[in-house]
Amino acid sequence: MFDADRPIQKSDQDRLGRATFAKYLARCILDHTNKESLVIGLYGGFGTGKTSIINLSLEELQYASNNMFDNEKPIILNFSVWSYAGQQQLIYSFFRRLTSEMRQADYFENSAQIIHLIELYISFFTHKPVPKSLQPYHSWISRLFKTKKAFADTYGWESGRDLTSVKAELNQLLNTEKHKLIIFIDNISRLPDKEIDQIFQIVKSIGDFANTIYILSLDKKQTIQAINNIHPESGNELLEKIVQLPFDIPDISDQDLEVILLDRLNKVIKNTPPDTWNADYWADIYYSSLKYFFHSCRDITHYINTLSFGYEHVKALVNPVDFFAITAIEIFEPQVFLEIRDNKDLFTDLINPIGKLNNQELGEDKARVDEILNNCQKIPVEMLKFLLIRLFPRLQTIYKIDIFYHSESLARKNKRICSSDVFDIYFRLIIPRGFISSHEINTLLDMTNDEAGFALAL
Repeated sequence: MFDADRPIQKSDQDRLGRATFAKYLARCILDHTNKESLVIGLYGGFGTGKTSIINLSLEELQYASNNMFDNEKPIILNFSVWSYAGQQQLIYSFFRRLTSEMRQADYFENSAQIIHLIELYISFFTHKPVPKSLQPYHSWISRLFKTKKAFADTYGWESGRDLTSVKAELNQLLNTEKHKLIIFIDNISRLPDKEIDQIFQIVKSIGDFANTIYILSLDKKQTIQAINNIHPESGNELLEKIVQLPFDIPDISDQDLEVILLDRLNKVIKNTPPDTWNADYWADIYYSSLKYFFHSCRDITHYINTLSFGYEHVKALVNPVDFFAITAIEIFEPQVFLEIRDNKDLFTDLINPIGKLNNQELGEDKARVDEILNNCQKIPVEMLKFLLIRLFPRLQTIYKIDIFYHSESLARKNKRICSSDVFDIYFRLIIPRGFISSHEINTLLDMTNDEAGFALAL
């Protein structure tokens, strides 16, 4: 059941209808006839499927290339910016990967001359020599009359050309080619600010070659902010100037997310012990609160991984619906989850049955629960409180509401988390941080030294 948080690779894995867009994007790239450099932007937040769209486009480009004449096949580079660190390293690695793809394409015309020009071009920016293996071949006659120094590694400025002439010669050759250079650069907005700026320098000035198409994947808001940090107030203008064809990738709809979540959950539910799954209880928990916890496929993957990993080892000892719900709290509100674990007396009937508490004690318990709920970061407080009241019926009396009948003996029989006998099982995979609850610590702080010593001794 464990599933890595990875983008899809093939169209038959597509559950969100992105394959059609990716297919037509790839076809439009191949049909593009203008020899000027083109930059396409895929804009979307984390978890919206940008990398998946790139993978689907690459799949379609590969399929189309297999049905093209050799002299028309594109050179495709999928450049992973995360594999390289540092600005000089980023430039050097980008062009090294580009020439590597060219060398592997045995159908690429004029490849030796183009690769050599690119290597000279790299040398101007990185101040590194052209590797011997990539220098032009010299016949034995020419080697006979040249010194060893003449065959040493060559720097760009030692070639007899300047940077402008090298790029002009390179563009002239690329203009005559039918082969397009198609370059994908993904996850740009996750880079440090300086390296984001460096990527745009590569695309706009250093690597804006003829017959070249860039596809850039990024979070627009974060990228603009990163550029603003280096070039104040120019991020949006720079992005609009560089990216000629932007596409906004919409967030995944709530309906699609629900279909994916329930499909993944059903695989876990099938492993529940017979007669333990209460469909009505699950429907109440899920539709009243749990479904609103999920906002991306990444949320679903994180939740399902944690759920399936822990549930397998305790499924015979816990109520499955309760375990599914408390795991969601663990993932999305971890601080609240830990506070629940550390305040067992507040959420179960372990100490002072709720019916015997007076108004002052109920008020104190309510203040404790409210304090725990104040740790909410992602889930609205009222929604989380609604869920906790269903999981822990003791809270009904604390908040003076009456939603459903609660029986301690029935809770114990159904292995509910609200039963003090079962409560601890739900937290087995959490490393304890102490055996004294925060409430007990505060109580001890209010005692005299003698009283506190006596209490700890007990």
